[in-house]
Amino acid sequence: MSFEHWNNGMKASIDRRELLQGTSAVSASLLLAANGGKNVFAAQDTGASPVPGGSLVVGVDSTFPLLDPSVSSSRYEVWVFMNIFDTLIVRTPDLEFHPGLAESWTVSEDGLTISFQLRQDVVFHDGEPLNAEAVKAHFERVVDPATQSRLAATLLGPFDHAEAIDEYTVELHFSRPAVGPVMDALSQPYLGIVSVTAAERLGDQFAREPIGTGPFRFKEWVNDEHVILERNEAYNWAPPIFDHQGPPHLEQLEFKAIKEPVVRTASLQSGETQLITWVSPPDVLNFQNDDNYEVISGHVPGQPLVYHLNTQLSPTTDINVRQAINYGVDRPLVVDAIYFGLFPPAFGPLSSSTFGYWDGVESMYPFDPEKAIQLLEEAGWTLEGDNDTRSKDGESLTLTLMTLLEPDLGVEVQTQLRDIGIELKVEQVSQLQQNEMVEAGSMHMGWLRQTSGDPDIMYTTFHSSNIPGPGRMAWGWSYYNDPELDDLIERGAAATQDEERLEIYQRAQQLVMERALILPLYTVTQILAFPTSIHGVKFEGHNYHALFNDVWMDNAE
Repeated sequence: MSFEHWNNGMKASIDRRELLQGTSAVSASLLLAANGGKNVFAAQDTGASPVPGGSLVVGVDSTFPLLDPSVSSSRYEVWVFMNIFDTLIVRTPDLEFHPGLAESWTVSEDGLTISFQLRQDVVFHDGEPLNAEAVKAHFERVVDPATQSRLAATLLGPFDHAEAIDEYTVELHFSRPAVGPVMDALSQPYLGIVSVTAAERLGDQFAREPIGTGPFRFKEWVNDEHVILERNEAYNWAPPIFDHQGPPHLEQLEFKAIKEPVVRTASLQSGETQLITWVSPPDVLNFQNDDNYEVISGHVPGQPLVYHLNTQLSPTTDINVRQAINYGVDRPLVVDAIYFGLFPPAFGPLSSSTFGYWDGVESMYPFDPEKAIQLLEEAGWTLEGDNDTRSKDGESLTLTLMTLLEPDLGVEVQTQLRDIGIELKVEQVSQLQQNEMVEAGSMHMGWLRQTSGDPDIMYTTFHSSNIPGPGRMAWGWSYYNDPELDDLIERGAAATQDEERLEIYQRAQQLVMERALILPLYTVTQILAFPTSIHGVKFEGHNYHALFNDVWMDNAE
């Protein structure tokens, strides 16, 4: 039996001067203090030598519609394509940046140019060399409107253009400084380097036959069932965060779509899978009490699980309604009821493990149903006759919640809102339905979580440039256009000193909650379970996905 909880030491800051030199200033003492004395990036130490070979089957809670990181916005697809594509730099849960495909990097004094010195021994899976021209072409493809990037282009922020200086030196140029968010973005799998040559050759089929430089190569895809990857025998350029730089120990890596938590748990217990994601809270205790299994968890930085409130669709156009929703939901009670106390409640637009988190949000909306009712009454939303749902000028206070996952959470919120006279209709949707509703703006509340080590994630979800529209999928699901908030977000990204950024993002968080643009619910917490016969499992930098370079199995065949 083993249980480890990993949490980013986000209170520790990164000194910009060291960031410019390609290093970070997060100290080991700060990291250990933030994590109970444990090394958050260390794999299990068995004292045994890794055994090569074997096939590991990972049970994931969703299917994988496409595997092109430049296009995808899905955290589920990342499980697969992060093993196919490498990034220029990598980030560990202690906030440190490390070399990836880039051996080193420098940032210009004005913060407008980042220069990367590439490794000279890297080849794509199809044998094409990785060089400055290939990296330049990759970033040009990301921002090309024809690519229809759902997230990667947004992550690049004020990206202007890429320039190949020589065969292995590439520069990224930006229209304004954004060093902090850009560095975090470049470590994310969505900006894994794609073979543009292969993408042009394969066209739309590239998303189903991806080619990168990663430790595993694409092998097989069965729709709605699984994706199989095979070891990249030529791989000899793993980042220094791993115990070895050569090919993975595993011969094969399979990702199996198993949406139901109870079925995922049964698959692990039966041996059908050897690692499962998003272990359901009721099953965590069972695995903890079984000496045959290990359980690890980590708080995911970025935006916690929130319901965005649509400010352009009545009745959530009314700020009193939005504020009443926040006062009318008992967050700790909700998450305890659904998640057995394993997930911390959230109170604002950033999770507590994110750099720049302001704890003042925790006191802004205490559970106060009387206050919620007062706000609704003042705004003219009243109960008429025997009706349990409030109305105003003939309009019912009936809201639609769009939720991709976790309908039980929506039902719990529904119950609490009913007590203050708000009717909430919970609609669980597919990803396609979600995108259609978002582009149409046809939901009052939208289930959303986002992962990032930098508070600039607020640009993705609150800047007016990311308001969705017909034919345009984006993540500003509050549909809120406010110059003050835009200015704060832009200045926060451009600031180069931690103290200045903290001050700016404090006000941005305060403004989002003053105007009740979201209903925060809980801090996303990834929980993985696997048998003790599996070794070397580590979280990537955002405590969301596991890394498999160092993973090996007892009695591998």
